[in-house]
Amino acid sequence: MIHDPELAAGRIIRMVKEGTVRSQQGIDVPIAADTICIHGDGEHALPFARRIKQPLIDEGVAVQPVRNSI
Repeated sequence: MIHDPELAAGRIIRMVKEGTVRSQQGIDVPIAADTICIHGDGEHALPFARRIKQPLIDEGVAVQPVRNSI
């Protein structure tokens, strides 16, 4: 789980735009993802979500409730 919002936003943007994520071993892995999960049970889940939202919007990544993507 990623706790740093700037790191998370960068990885999400890369996942969406390039279709890859970097593994813990440093290997780029292809991925096709439609959603991300923010663990809502964490103490800082809402501030975390708020901090990653604007960088995603700035990069043209759609930010919407999961019910809109099903």
